[in-house]
Amino acid sequence: SDTLFEYPPEYSGRSFSYSPEGDQIAYFRLSLVEEDNGLWVVDLPDLEERQYNRHSGDGLSWSEQGIVYSSTCGDYDNEGCGVLWLLDPVSGEDRQLTSRLQFTW
Repeated sequence: SDTLFEYPPEYSGRSFSYSPEGDQIAYFRLSLVEEDNGLWVVDLPDLEERQYNRHSGDGLSWSEQGIVYSSTCGDYDNEGCGVLWLLDPVSGEDRQLTSRLQFTW
């Protein structure tokens, strides 16, 4: 089977991105357990997972500088609002790159 890992039924995930070396996957976990929500990284092939923050995000990309991702503004009445961040997966430091961005469709 080509399945790397499977979520328990109380989890779902989105916005996966492989590390440049291909030995880790970053993803946003959505869970019924609130403290389990956020940006996670899973090591391959041992499948050890680490949670880096509890941001709710819409997209991410792994680069040589770290993991760039967008998070929601926190006010769900304001759809299309986001903030860009850069996470250093070695130190765990999360640095805000932009102030509040508003997108319109």
